[in-house]
Amino acid sequence: MERWLGALLAAALTFGSATLAAAQDEAEDRQHLPLADQGAQERARLHFQAGASYYEAGSYEDALREWRHAHELSQRPELLYNLSLAYQGMGDLENAVSHLERYLEEVQDIPNRANLELRVRNFRQRLEAEAAEAEAEAEAEVVEAEATLEAEAEAQVEPELTPAGGSGPNVGAIAGFSVAAAGVVMVAIFGSLTLVEDGNLDAECGGGCDASAVSDLQTFALLTDIGFGVALAGAAVGALLLLVGGDDGAESQSASLQPWVGRDSGGAVLRGTF
Repeated sequence: MERWLGALLAAALTFGSATLAAAQDEAEDRQHLPLADQGAQERARLHFQAGASYYEAGSYEDALREWRHAHELSQRPELLYNLSLAYQGMGDLENAVSHLERYLEEVQDIPNRANLELRVRNFRQRLEAEAAEAEAEAEAEVVEAEATLEAEAEAQVEPELTPAGGSGPNVGAIAGFSVAAAGVVMVAIFGSLTLVEDGNLDAECGGGCDASAVSDLQTFALLTDIGFGVALAGAAVGALLLLVGGDDGAESQSASLQPWVGRDSGGAVLRGTF
């Protein structure tokens, strides 16, 4: 690692010397430039020298800032190499290789072009390896997260509901409330049918319908009344069994519903033991 850093520093200093020498060779040419251009080139030279000092001191961000100003003022493509070195010192390999590629494209006369092209290839291989490693780590994290979620889901145990005294369920109370629920369903179904049939008859004969026409309406109304009675009886028996039921009587509790319908009436018989 120390030999690698030493080689980079030597390359930077060598290039910096070459750039300064080129700047001195062009001093006579700058004399024929407009004063504004001469001032820009002079400021670029000062920024370049400051960047070189920062680079030698290991202040790569400051060196990058100064060399970037020098490049903006002078538009010299040779400074792309210096920018690449600064990015590399900062650990930004992507920008380092992109600026080095631009340097190879824009500058034709480069004595060590083969070595720099090899460096570009090595940088690209390193970037690809880092990208593949990051992708593999991301996939491993996803797999681990999914496995954790599955383990947590399997570990969840549905709580078992038991009465406070530790006895079994109150079968009689459950049966009573189930009967009540069946009554409510009957009321909902046949009550709706009664309302619909009543509306149809009112639209068809306006209240002057004969007995055969209203037979369905009467049947629906009767079944609605039966459902209402079943709901009340079931709720009453369920509540009673719930109040008086105990550990000793849980096994002997039972309830049964026997509905009946006659020609003009109907009902239901609810029997229970507790």
